[in-house]
Amino acid sequence: SEARVTFMSYSDNGEILTFCTESGWVYCYLAKLTSLSATCNSRLAYLTSLREVTIREGATEQGSPTVVGTDVEPAFLALGPSHVATGMNNRIWFYSAAQAAPSRLVNEREYHGSVESVSLNATHACVLIEGRVYLHPIEHGDGKDFQFPRKEDERTITCATIVGNFLIYAQSNGRLQYFSLADQKDVNEYNHDHGIKRCYPNQEGTRAVIVDTSGQAWLYNPVNDDCVAIRDFPNATERVMWDTADSSILVACDKSNVYTYVYTQVGVGGSSVKCLGNVDLTSDGELHIEPAPMSLGHGLSAVLLVNGTLVCQQAGGQLSQQRLRAHEQLAGVGIPTADGLERQRVSFRQALGLNR
Repeated sequence: SEARVTFMSYSDNGEILTFCTESGWVYCYLAKLTSLSATCNSRLAYLTSLREVTIREGATEQGSPTVVGTDVEPAFLALGPSHVATGMNNRIWFYSAAQAAPSRLVNEREYHGSVESVSLNATHACVLIEGRVYLHPIEHGDGKDFQFPRKEDERTITCATIVGNFLIYAQSNGRLQYFSLADQKDVNEYNHDHGIKRCYPNQEGTRAVIVDTSGQAWLYNPVNDDCVAIRDFPNATERVMWDTADSSILVACDKSNVYTYVYTQVGVGGSSVKCLGNVDLTSDGELHIEPAPMSLGHGLSAVLLVNGTLVCQQAGGQLSQQRLRAHEQLAGVGIPTADGLERQRVSFRQALGLNR
């Protein structure tokens, strides 16, 4: 029989509801889940319970998700092609997370300092701790460890990530470096005029957005060392994401807005990055673009961008999707009516704005 509730209370942060019954049982219910996620190409890992991570194709509901039970409630996540990392403070747990295979713990490491960020490729983990990067195999016995910078007394690295075969890291003196795991040496170096605070490479590492200490954002091409200023870049940007299906599209997100940019490598006047928004054609046939952000719904956090569709995580941990403003009329074909014809005109202008 059901027992009568004798006491009920919320936690101070309002996330856990606890109540006791006269039969001596104590029940705890999670009222709000921390928004925690990580991506690898089009795959998305996100927290679905205090000690459970779900991995799925972010922009589709098809296929069975991979569910990973974690040893602790994680404070951060990282996702690679075959592994997921969860951790807190100075410890990280690495789990296998291949599709259509059961997950298992493959490694656990403790570091000398609090982990600031972690990134994975198929075989290695890149861990940033107090200005230094620790690069090591995810599983035991798969290779040797590296530390950057090479001098023990230097702690100048501000951000780092591992993409494919390359470790990409930036320093407070403005140096951006590419380290090849296959060759085990630096293969590219770029010296920026200002210190670099953050770096956001695309899925192949062939382009990277860098944000410097002056607040300016740039798009860097390691092939020819071309570095193009990104105009209309929000000062309060929290994350930059590249479209996993269109390498010329990227977005910058702050707490409430998403700004969409199109990168043109070859154009009149050279390479450029433009902020999209309201697109129109003048009477002379000139394309006019007025930069305008897209608003995010209350409590939403953008986590993944796939072919113009923004995958967002809600405050409770659930996922939702939102079409980018610059892509919203490109999903379907217009109907031959007055409204349909206007939609076709808007679609045409949006396609021009996206260089399609």
